[in-house]
Amino acid sequence: MAAIEPNPWFRVLPPEPMNDPPFNGAPTGPINMPPRDAAPIAYFYLLFSIDLIKEFVKQTNRKFLRFYNPRRELAVDEFLVGTKGKTSMLQYIPSKRSRFGVKFWMLVESVIG
Repeated sequence: MAAIEPNPWFRVLPPEPMNDPPFNGAPTGPINMPPRDAAPIAYFYLLFSIDLIKEFVKQTNRKFLRFYNPRRELAVDEFLVGTKGKTSMLQYIPSKRSRFGVKFWMLVESVIG
């Protein structure tokens, strides 16, 4: 017969007591859920508050200014990102290489290129 080990590599624990409250039919889940037809930004605000977004933008701008200081020669440029997706922002510009796409505007500096 084999000897019983005093300290086996596993341990059997007793079952935990049941402390769950009885179900009373109350609704569960998020309390401040927006309605189903709400804008997507309403769901975004469930995760991120306005104060958190403001603080993030403030800290990001402060960090970027350490690495990049814009000069005086600034211009507003537009560019079209070609896409075949279905979106309400889709624009048609026949003179561009990709004629269908989403138009973006950006502030550019002419010194750097």
